[in-house]
Amino acid sequence: MNGVIGMTSLLLDHELSPESLDCVNVIRSSSNALLTIINDILDFSKIESGKLDLENEPFCLRDCVEEVLELLANQAAEKKIELMASIGPEVSEWISGDVTRTRQILLNLVSNAVKFTAQGEVVISAALRESESGENILYLVVRDTGIGITLKKIKDLFQPFTQVDSSTTRRFGGTGLGLAISKRLTELMGGSIWVTSEPRQGSVFHLKIPYRPAPAQKLPRAVPDDWRSKRILVVDDNQTNLRILTAHLDHWKLTSLAVSSGIEALEAMRKERWDAVLLDWHMPEMDGDQLALAVKQEFGNAAPPMIMLSSGTAFSKERFGNFENPLAAVLLKPVRRQQLQRTLAGVLNGLTDRRIARSTKTLDSNFARRVPLRILLAEDNPVNQKVAVRILERLGYRPDVVGNGLEVLEALRRQTYDMVLMDVHMPEMNGLDATRHIVITLSKNRPWITALTAGAMKENRDECIAAGVDDYLTKPINVQELQDGLVRCFRNFKARANEQELTVPIIRQA
Repeated sequence: MNGVIGMTSLLLDHELSPESLDCVNVIRSSSNALLTIINDILDFSKIESGKLDLENEPFCLRDCVEEVLELLANQAAEKKIELMASIGPEVSEWISGDVTRTRQILLNLVSNAVKFTAQGEVVISAALRESESGENILYLVVRDTGIGITLKKIKDLFQPFTQVDSSTTRRFGGTGLGLAISKRLTELMGGSIWVTSEPRQGSVFHLKIPYRPAPAQKLPRAVPDDWRSKRILVVDDNQTNLRILTAHLDHWKLTSLAVSSGIEALEAMRKERWDAVLLDWHMPEMDGDQLALAVKQEFGNAAPPMIMLSSGTAFSKERFGNFENPLAAVLLKPVRRQQLQRTLAGVLNGLTDRRIARSTKTLDSNFARRVPLRILLAEDNPVNQKVAVRILERLGYRPDVVGNGLEVLEALRRQTYDMVLMDVHMPEMNGLDATRHIVITLSKNRPWITALTAGAMKENRDECIAAGVDDYLTKPINVQELQDGLVRCFRNFKARANEQELTVPIIRQA
């Protein structure tokens, strides 16, 4: 899987003909589907054997929810489905629990909702409810406008290897394990999960888990005092999205008005002055860029700054013709709350940014210039070697390669490296034994060691950390996660260099 997914990522970074690009995208989607099946089976077997331990650490619930939406944003955009999140003000931003497993449950539920929804919306909501004992519990809901489920089929829905019917598997794919895993994980958390649904009316998955508010690990972005005098016009035909956006604006002490069409927006701008306009791109009768052009034509330089919210990048900038692009900024949906707040802060201060706020990341050949490192790759599998080397070379690095732990130690005797990408399972001497030897013999002068392993469980990570590794990446290699790991190594390298400079004694000349 590492070879298939890694090489596909490299191919997608090349200029390809439309036919070749289509073939590579099929390979990528098929390999991701196979990886999901493998992970589901491993998770299910882990749960069934009673060897799955949950973490209990503070995490930001909103970040967790928004990360799930971001992961599924492209799938939703392709189907023109609105993907949204609504978290009640009574819910603490930070809670204690297992963020990985909470994200996994939500990802299973939302991906199913997107899969079985042809049009409309998928919404995650979070609120507090009171249990029979009088304690608060966290109530999470995933609602869709999809095909729905009959009452007869609901009772079997959470059974392993079960889907609504045999045609579902042929049409939509999947293993029938996602909901079974979500149910077991929820029960391990001390909660419960169930579904209400009607055919052709959509489904609602309900999730209740213990609510454990936690102290904030970082302070939220401060709201400027002058925002109380600012007025924002929100334009969107989707009523759910209007409620969510206006709730954000109310939380930031901004005055807002929500309208459902371009015609209503023009009328509101003729009557009153607005400091900024949030407008959806995809609307009936008059879409977002048609509205932006109409505003520019009618109001000229007096037009309020406009922020486009788009589920894709296909809005037609060429329609603006001889007009300067009237958009102050473009944000891709679903928009993170902090991202919206930062963009509003810039626009209300007279700044504009017409770049797409979230775009597909590609391999950057200048990355190594910004993050210079001498890298040693330790990997015994020839396919995995080739994948890692090609990715590093496309980022601008020239890594040295060895095939086992003994060769790592020999390479470190010959040359100094900033980083060792260390495969855990290798012949003669494995990666963890090599790491222990390096930690003992080289001490503070040793390179940064990043473990590479297919083991994604907490015990795999703990085993690596106990051996002395500095960082941990799972296979198949994810390019963005690899880049983030390289940045962490570089920052540590710079911090260590600064410490050494501070400890050098100053020799005064007579």
